[in-house]
Amino acid sequence: GAGSIQFLRGWRALLLVLGFGGLAVMGLAVGVASRTTDIIEQVMVVVGILGAWALLGAFPLIRAHLRRLEPDGWPEPPVAAGWTQVAPPAQIAMMMLRVGCVAGAFIAVIELGGLFSVERATYGILFGIGFVVYLVMSRSLVETRLALNASAETASILLILAVTLILHDYSVMLPIASAGAGMHLANRKWGLPGVGLLAHVLFAQLMILVVSRMDLLGIAAGSPFGIRELGALGAIVLTFTAAFGFESSLVKRVYRIAAHVAFLAWLVTQFGPMEYGQELISLSWGIYGIVLLLLSLRLREKGVQLAGLATLGLVAAKLLLVDMAQLDVIWRILLFMGFGAAFLGLSYLINREAKSD
Repeated sequence: GAGSIQFLRGWRALLLVLGFGGLAVMGLAVGVASRTTDIIEQVMVVVGILGAWALLGAFPLIRAHLRRLEPDGWPEPPVAAGWTQVAPPAQIAMMMLRVGCVAGAFIAVIELGGLFSVERATYGILFGIGFVVYLVMSRSLVETRLALNASAETASILLILAVTLILHDYSVMLPIASAGAGMHLANRKWGLPGVGLLAHVLFAQLMILVVSRMDLLGIAAGSPFGIRELGALGAIVLTFTAAFGFESSLVKRVYRIAAHVAFLAWLVTQFGPMEYGQELISLSWGIYGIVLLLLSLRLREKGVQLAGLATLGLVAAKLLLVDMAQLDVIWRILLFMGFGAAFLGLSYLINREAKSD
């Protein structure tokens, strides 16, 4: 009854009391109903949880949409003077929608899982259902920017939680990267800066995760070239390709550098555990650097050339600081002679291209 009044009048204080208060009360009910086998009692608690979520995380979105269609029929109460000094009324309304949607969905899923004592993957499925609900809502609210942003951002967060909880381990990298790429596409198509920001954070976490698995840092990488490792490589490739969709040259550069560093780390995780791992790492880095340099000569891309030179400089430093002390004499001779000849050949090609320009 109070929810219907709030829906008609739009009173913000009543919304917060009903939403958070209702979810808090249902949290107490979960503690009681989870210890009983009475199906009717459990169904009543489920209905209560969904009702409290709807008050906080669904009805305000619908009301914002109805207000856009008929402003006079759905009045918006004025924002208190104290709040307007902090932010404009439109930003305050947006923040309330975001908090209500995310908090309502998250608490509702936790309470539903606690009621039935579900496993981690089942929590992921519940978050996935929430993602579908908010995705459908955001698709139907495209013309209402206020509701669209909050709904799409909530759907993005729930998708990340769902994939992470269902897969849990390093095999999550490629699906999460795919979700991030989809979020960037949604931002470009519908203008959702919050979703784009979440995608930036997501890709940053993925690249940190890839680099943190370097065997040089004492962290086990897993089976070389296994399904999970190829998934990590796919995430790196998606990070690199995502850069082509940005207008900002700075953002493009950051994504490409992150993918470059992550790929070097990925090579360490693949070859490091093998026999002659250090030699294979140096060799793979060297080949990668040479390919970048040759590619830069063809594409006339200064950024690619700098990446290739930096990679070969890293190889040279590794040869002197790591390989010199750890490798047998024959390997030292072969690596130093091979890379020395490669560097001389590359310098000749670069100088020849410079003269032709």
